Amino acid sequence: MNDNQKQLNHPVTISDYDSNWATLFLSEKATLLESTGQHFVEIEHIGSTAVPNLKAKAIVDIMVAVQDLSELKAFLPNLEVLGYQLFDMDMKDRYFLRRAVEDQIEAFHLHIVSLKTWPQQKERLMRDYLLEHPEEARAYGNLKLQLAQLHPHNSIAYTEAKTDFIQNLMDKACDKLGIERIDVWND
Repeated sequence: MNDNQKQLNHPVTISDYDSNWATLFLSEKATLLESTGQHFVEIEHIGSTAVPNLKAKAIVDIMVAVQDLSELKAFLPNLEVLGYQLFDMDMKDRYFLRRAVEDQIEAFHLHIVSLKTWPQQKERLMRDYLLEHPEEARAYGNLKLQLAQLHPHNSIAYTEAKTDFIQNLMDKACDKLGIERIDVWND
């Protein structure tokens, strides 16, 4: 774990689904598109807050695609003005930023990937699978509650403890689509 990853470690609080998360995404999407101009080719709400009725940490994850990751230099200052901070997460072919809001630890995570990798981004595949399988989403929400109780002050351990469950979901999603399975930790 590098220093940036350690900075992202925080207490784990799981909330019931909040329909306001979709509204927050739409508002942030408009702000991001206005700020970055033509750079963002695709933009979607990903993560647990994008799945109705799924318990989640109150963090809206957003994934965007750009033609080429080298474009970041052109619009990073605009994101910084909005309050986004770039973190080195040792992720291949991806930039990760977060923006805190008011007194919350963090409210938005922004994942920037290249357009060529867009169709097989695991977060998009998992979101779509959970949207189609509400029973799996319920089980995932229950697991999150259990793990938050086991790791209430360590979001890194909480995330790592979800790995087997998430890998199983990803395998099912990939099998359903007839694509090669994706390792959840291989980015």
